[in-house]
Amino acid sequence: MPTIVDFASQEVTQNTQSLPLSLAAGTETLLTSIFLNVSSATNKLVFQATIGWQAELLLLPIVPTLTFRLRRGGATTAFPEVYQTSDSEFLGTGTLLSNVITTTLNHVETPDPATVGTFQQYFLTVQSNGLGSTTIVGPVTLIGTTYGF
Repeated sequence: MPTIVDFASQEVTQNTQSLPLSLAAGTETLLTSIFLNVSSATNKLVFQATIGWQAELLLLPIVPTLTFRLRRGGATTAFPEVYQTSDSEFLGTGTLLSNVITTTLNHVETPDPATVGTFQQYFLTVQSNGLGSTTIVGPVTLIGTTYGF
């Protein structure tokens, strides 16, 4: 039976701290981070995240695409990416209102053996790759749990 070794969460609610956050195209941007205790090579690390975002309204059809990443140790490309997913939204011509889109991610991993016996920081980042501009409106939530077996 698994036991919970550690739990961490971070939530940035709408209109607080850095939200809303306009994204520059092609730039990986830090959203939030957490620390997790890695006590054994047999641990399982479980991550859940939700991110609320919105595309800019234009008169032309656009397809904004966001790439969300979970990185270990730092928020830049110099640090290992442990998970990645993308989400997009088609906004057709004549769209009068852009809804808030919520992207959810779930990831499970076995820790890197070099990190056993340490606290590891995990970073949730986003990169805008599609047409048009997008804004992270929130909430942004990152939850991590270390399970021991």
